[in-house]
Amino acid sequence: MVASLVAAVVAAVCYGVASVMQAVAVRAASQAGREHPSRILAVITRRPKGESRLDAEIRVGETGPGETILLRMYGPLGQHADSVVAPLLAPDVPVVTWWPDEAPSAPSGDPLGAVAQRRVTDAAASETPKDMLLTLAKAYKPGDTDLSWTRATSSSARRWISASSGSSSE
Repeated sequence: MVASLVAAVVAAVCYGVASVMQAVAVRAASQAGREHPSRILAVITRRPKGESRLDAEIRVGETGPGETILLRMYGPLGQHADSVVAPLLAPDVPVVTWWPDEAPSAPSGDPLGAVAQRRVTDAAASETPKDMLLTLAKAYKPGDTDLSWTRATSSSARRWISASSGSSSE
């Protein structure tokens, strides 16, 4: 997933990570960080109706040559994650935003997607994967990648999905 980055230094933002997926997402991003030194920012939103609060955990040198920052945002603060993340991004460093579970319907239009050069989604994590893949296809912008699409390795599957979305790309 994030390991396919071309830059030597990357800021990876894992957004909307539910507690169940948190360890898996951070582990995958950390694995990529072993090959591509990085700053990993994991944005974990919890209890959106609760009081605004930010809990942060910083890990340096534990999982690779970079750093991992876990940002647990509670209450309305979670709706403004971009304001919390932006000051932590290193200037002139490519940014990847990855939604390991439910992704926005237009990743480039999401505030955290807008700061990224690469946006990674996985339609398979949606309750309706086919509908989500079609929605993502309609909102596609250069820099968007969906893991479900990359897993569809047969050209006939790609043709079928493209035909369903009204697109003629292959």
